[in-house]
Amino acid sequence: PANTATVEKVYDNLDRMRGTQVFLDNVGAVSMYDVRKGLDGAGAQGANKIAVFEGLMDSQTLVVTANTSTLYAYTYTDLAKDGPTVIEIPPGMLGFLNDAWQRFAGNMGVTGPDKGKGGKYLVLPPGYTGNVPDGYFLLKPTTNRNFLFLRGSIAKGLEPAVKNITTGLKVYPLKDATNPAPTEYVNVSGKAFNTILPSDFSYFEDLNAVVQQEPLDAISPEVRGKMAAIGIVKGQPFKPDARMKKLLTEAATLGAATAR
Repeated sequence: PANTATVEKVYDNLDRMRGTQVFLDNVGAVSMYDVRKGLDGAGAQGANKIAVFEGLMDSQTLVVTANTSTLYAYTYTDLAKDGPTVIEIPPGMLGFLNDAWQRFAGNMGVTGPDKGKGGKYLVLPPGYTGNVPDGYFLLKPTTNRNFLFLRGSIAKGLEPAVKNITTGLKVYPLKDATNPAPTEYVNVSGKAFNTILPSDFSYFEDLNAVVQQEPLDAISPEVRGKMAAIGIVKGQPFKPDARMKKLLTEAATLGAATAR
């Protein structure tokens, strides 16, 4: 018979490597989730609350790949809560919408269908079969929580660029189009908050939160199967025992080292 200690080491290694693979497969999802957590904590919680770096960005705010010379505006849709959502963007924007796994859902602004002239976009929930009115550029992401990322040109000065965003950028549910609630603009410049994904066990807790929030078929059966092997299953609690928690903590360290 096989040596029990050897068998245990083999299974530990299998589960550790499964965890590492899940980490690597879902960096985009956890990154997007932690950007949203950071924005929520900075007071920009809700699709109609736009985080604007009115004084640009500095080292107080931890953001992957951001710079200190660009005017950024961020928000998140919540299509499960709000339904089809309108995003009105002003002229001169450059940006995009990404889904909850950081997959491209569509360009906006200069590289989008409005060609930098501004326009109204309509973001439809996954599987939406209702009425779609005319007059909108359509975006059809596979998830409910989707990241809106916009840059404003400061070639003519920061103040007019900020005014362009804070008067022209509007987000509201389609059902409220005739009388939308005012869009709020939250100046997050100089605020200390973190949007960078973790490299410890909490990575898997964040990933589980995304899985529970999004449609089952937002990801492929193959990716879902890998998650299930470490205990992340939509509709079920994620409660790893002490052994699995230790192995997933190690997997997060390995995944973070590999991802770099």
